[in-house]
Amino acid sequence: MKTQIYISGQVGSTFTLYSKINSSTKFADDFEVKKHFNNYTLIFKTKKLAVDALAGAYQRLRRDGEFNYTFDSYRRGEYLSYDAGKAEISRY
Repeated sequence: MKTQIYISGQVGSTFTLYSKINSSTKFADDFEVKKHFNNYTLIFKTKKLAVDALAGAYQRLRRDGEFNYTFDSYRRGEYLSYDAGKAEISRY
């Protein structure tokens, strides 16, 4: 079943979330991108790929020291909130 990650928020935060998700996927053809002004919709072939991509983005944010436990939040398989941006998983 196709699954989407919708990234919304302010420009800097959405770009950071998009780049972390993009760098955490193993293959370039795992998803397709639809850009709407400063929001992104990433459409994955399966939910497992989407969940793994979001988990990888969370791990990269933590590793790079950009994740602030006071303001940012993450719930596996649901969403990742970073600064003024949010990435949510939903059915496509």
